[in-house]
Amino acid sequence: GASVDVPTSVFDSDARQTAIGYGRRFASADQRANLTVQSIPNNEGDTPATFLAKKKPPPGIEYKRVTPRFFAVSSVRNNKIWYDRCNFSGHYINCVLINYPAAEKREWDDVVTRISHSLSAK
Repeated sequence: GASVDVPTSVFDSDARQTAIGYGRRFASADQRANLTVQSIPNNEGDTPATFLAKKKPPPGIEYKRVTPRFFAVSSVRNNKIWYDRCNFSGHYINCVLINYPAAEKREWDDVVTRISHSLSAK
């Protein structure tokens, strides 16, 4: 499973189950932002690069970093920034997916960095 520092001052503690893999989805009190934390079985032994390619990310990604242990991608869609980071650990891929208003990017930078850097395997 995945472990991540969820800032409860930003995201509601009432999380619901995600549809893919194992995990939870959190939302801000005003419902304008959300955070999904999930673990996905890596049955095919994908690397970060191959897994990302299989997901066929949309064109126009503004930020992309791929290493042998993780990938992080981000862009803007419908006036929201989406940020996805997935760490590869053993037989699981542990991910955080964050969506928040693009107009509030500066206010969210520290929150996103904190969440992203805290992602680890249990």
